[in-house]
Amino acid sequence: MSKPYLWTYPEICQILDIAPKSHESFKSIKINKVWYYINESNENTLFVHYQKSQTDLKLIDQALEKGCLVITSMDVTNYPDDAKIIQVSSVLEAIQKLAKFNRLQFQGKLISVTGSVGKSSVKELTSQILSSFGSTFSILKNENGTLGINTILSHIPQESKFAILEVSASGPNSIKPRAEPIQANIGIVTNASYNHMIKYKDVNELRKEKLALLDYLTGEKIAIVSRKLFNEDLENENLLSKKELGRILTVGEDNNDDIQLISYKLSAINSSANIKVNHQIYYLNLPLPGKHFIETAMFSIAVAYALNLDIQTAINQCNNFIPPARRSQRFKIQTESKILELIDDSINASPTSVNALLDLMGIRKNIRRKVLIFGDMLELGSDQITEKLHLDLSDKIIDSGINYLITIGNNSQKIAKKLESKIKGDSFNTSSDAIESINSLLENGDLVAVKGSGAIKLNTIISKIKGTKDQSLPAKNWTIESENII
Repeated sequence: MSKPYLWTYPEICQILDIAPKSHESFKSIKINKVWYYINESNENTLFVHYQKSQTDLKLIDQALEKGCLVITSMDVTNYPDDAKIIQVSSVLEAIQKLAKFNRLQFQGKLISVTGSVGKSSVKELTSQILSSFGSTFSILKNENGTLGINTILSHIPQESKFAILEVSASGPNSIKPRAEPIQANIGIVTNASYNHMIKYKDVNELRKEKLALLDYLTGEKIAIVSRKLFNEDLENENLLSKKELGRILTVGEDNNDDIQLISYKLSAINSSANIKVNHQIYYLNLPLPGKHFIETAMFSIAVAYALNLDIQTAINQCNNFIPPARRSQRFKIQTESKILELIDDSINASPTSVNALLDLMGIRKNIRRKVLIFGDMLELGSDQITEKLHLDLSDKIIDSGINYLITIGNNSQKIAKKLESKIKGDSFNTSSDAIESINSLLENGDLVAVKGSGAIKLNTIISKIKGTKDQSLPAKNWTIESENII
């Protein structure tokens, strides 16, 4: 029988090779969570104090007030000797030791996922699917850096049958310290496209870094990649053929793909598809629109296939999937003077994800006005490449039927300038500049889509449009077309 906690205080000290305090109160400490968000911590949390300045000692005070055991590298000589504090020379190295120990004990299947876009949705849907087959551990937040991954690894419950972690790449050689401690059985690389390109010399270097996730697999060593990525690698460095992998599963529309998209249909509220898995056709009916969500489901189904799990059960879970917040979330906005449909896709932006949103706008018909609120896409590379990638969206914006374009930022303004003779609109330097006038620019019957990089802070504009709680409701099966506003 598994113990109802992860660590005792003496066990933590033993792993970290430090002398435990002898106070009686330390004997009863039992830890079931290792975390660094103070508002999500309690008396059973090892609170990871990773701040750098002395002014952040207040977080230690808050953690102690909550009953947490605190681990820090700060000078804590002013605290009493019986304070629940573990002082170490390096917090990151200490958490890495706990993560390594816990990973060695974990006997379940571990899945890691990376990619330029879509990795968070793949993580969430895969977690939902695997939960149908056994206890599954996953963190909703995007804690995909070195500290975050090691913190998550250090508190995976040993009784879990599955665990899935998201891995980010922040430049050349950044994957290794994040993927190596995971030692996943299955590695997913969704794609390698123009996103965070400012940190790479070209897309080949980006693709190489993403595929490096597969160098740190263990056990079955199953790789799951998109057909597009597979072909791009084959035409360039051919890295996949040089990796020590047990199996490579591909996801795409090619007849040779292990998870093959046969056909699909998109509507305003859902996406349906026929997919082939192991020579059998399955019908997928996702409760949200977008081909990119069909692709998300296919990656998650590939995990079930790799683990020899029942595919129909996995399909059923896909058909009930609700994506993380700010990823194509639809809302019905109703005030005294107007009614709108809002699509909040503001979590982040790259050319790939913007094109996916514009595809959705394109299939919407019989709408009085389509409005795109578009913020700059950041970290795409040099100024010249960034400008080109923005301007390349111009034709797609026209083809999708956008009637009114509101831009936030310098590069998106260049799109507005290019299209000013064809599409009406307004431009702002920042989200703050747009907030006060945004609602006056929107009209009764509008379909409004919001997209841009996270740093543009379009979430503030979303909040302004949504207004009070009673003015904004999840759209579910409602669409603005049903209002017949001409």
